Amino acid sequence: MSEKNIETVRNGLEAFNRRDIDALLEFADPEVEWRPPAELPGTSVYHGHEGVRRSIADMLDAFGDLRAEPERFIAVDDRVIALYRWRGRGSASGISVDDFDVPVGVIATMSADGRATDVRFFITWEKALEVAGIE
Repeated sequence: MSEKNIETVRNGLEAFNRRDIDALLEFADPEVEWRPPAELPGTSVYHGHEGVRRSIADMLDAFGDLRAEPERFIAVDDRVIALYRWRGRGSASGISVDDFDVPVGVIATMSADGRATDVRFFITWEKALEVAGIE
């Protein structure tokens, strides 16, 4: 099941990169809790598919050219830890983050039917690994 869960999270990131939000939502439970990094200003927990759509729309308003470049996936029990890099360009400012190495992480808790029920994002790989209990 862990390889299947990793593939689900990988496919979700690929769907995001294509801006195929409907495909991304196929990997999320209808009642998913979507948690952007707590350190970001104005962050709140988004609920359900509509909440995921709002969260992604908010993010793309600020960084329209944003894409996720996966580096590593770790499966632990019913969770997948994905370590990846954000690349993109700010929509309003035009400031490029292509030249920056922005390592971020996500922990997705998966249901028995292979859908994400809780998705938590972190601003560093270290924080994601710490919360997941991995050294």
